Amino acid sequence: MSGDPAVLEAWLAVIARDGWRAAVPEAAAAQAGLSVGGLMAEVADRYDALATLLRTLGQASARAAAQATGSVRERLFDGIMAGFDRLQPHRAAVAAIVAARDPAVPPLVAVEGVAALRRLAAVAGVPVSGPLGALRMAALAGLLARVFQVWRDDHTPDMSRTMAELDRRLAEAERVAQEGLRAAFRRASDPPDPGPAPAPDPPAG
Repeated sequence: MSGDPAVLEAWLAVIARDGWRAAVPEAAAAQAGLSVGGLMAEVADRYDALATLLRTLGQASARAAAQATGSVRERLFDGIMAGFDRLQPHRAAVAAIVAARDPAVPPLVAVEGVAALRRLAAVAGVPVSGPLGALRMAALAGLLARVFQVWRDDHTPDMSRTMAELDRRLAEAERVAQEGLRAAFRRASDPPDPGPAPAPDPPAG
């Protein structure tokens, strides 16, 4: 990740201004006031800029979750909203990336986004290991994707629509998880199945 936040900001400004596919190092270097080589030593191209942005969002989210108090749900809420707070000034760049429909973007987002989400989940107290952990991560990724779609259309100054959607989705996920645990406990406390009754002995001849 670039050690100079101004370099990432320059890339995002160029992406917002020129569009995703037209964002080139020469333009970003001019925006940042650096030589092309100096810029590329920090963030090489637009894909590197997107990866750096995702890592930055992941760090902001994990730090906010670590500082939050309360339940797992509350820590996830604070962490995810911290990521949206960090993304909020770059709406135009996000819109340009989405509009470009670059087939190389989804795999990059999947790799970087899953790593960031896993870190956030672990910090918030979500068990992420094993098969159940993989299921939790998939559910959390789906939740975040749906909230992201709401954020894209949310032009309220305080992101109230985004917060309401995130709160609703997290509450729903919490309820499903709790119902699953109760069902598991019920199954565990059920008496064992005695199996089929033995066949009667044949009559004595």
